[in-house]
Amino acid sequence: MGFISATAARSTISMAARPRQVPKLALLCTVSPKLTGSKPSFSKSRHYAGSDSLGGSKTSSRKQVTVRNDDGRVQWNDLTTREKAARTTQQTFNFGVVLTGLIGTVGQIATMFKVLAYTL
Repeated sequence: MGFISATAARSTISMAARPRQVPKLALLCTVSPKLTGSKPSFSKSRHYAGSDSLGGSKTSSRKQVTVRNDDGRVQWNDLTTREKAARTTQQTFNFGVVLTGLIGTVGQIATMFKVLAYTL
């Protein structure tokens, strides 16, 4: 009653050991809102609601650089004045954090040497 065939056991084990695979085509393609004929049109770009209807005069499709989202991918010459100010602010703050850490580290080392020299 509790026995299964060896073939069924092997197929069950092999299915459990394999991770589920999702076809890459399904991950990369989204259905375009403009369907031509009976076949759907696929594109690799994503269309977000309201991205074209804001009425902005900006023709560039890149995301605006701010203090919080700047990762340095956009060249300095391609930035607007506001984006240059944001990048400068971010890098100045980062430099301050590094400088504070460096000063703290040097202070700790100096304190340790003073304590070590005092105990000897």
